[in-house]
Amino acid sequence: GNPNDVKTNFFFFLREEMADDLEKQYQTALESGAEYILPLERISKAGFKPGILKMNGENPINDEELFGPLAMVYSGKSDEEFIKTIKLIENKLEDLKDRIENGIIFIN
Repeated sequence: GNPNDVKTNFFFFLREEMADDLEKQYQTALESGAEYILPLERISKAGFKPGILKMNGENPINDEELFGPLAMVYSGKSDEEFIKTIKLIENKLEDLKDRIENGIIFIN
């Protein structure tokens, strides 16, 4: 829903430390070159209004899983630049997948 509508429900974590983790990841992403399109806004100890980040390919947050109302958007000046960025991220995920001992792992 519209984040400015008082009737809109927002995301709340079950534990405050999970909210702290997301906020730290958000700050790290910004400090590492990401730009916010819509800033992630903490509205309580465990709640957020959603945010959207415009990401850069070398951002360390690309190597992490984010859980919460934070979307990441990638772009490029050309198709080739965009594909290069996505391949970089995909390769990091594949490397991570290969190091995890598990029966089945899906990357989407």
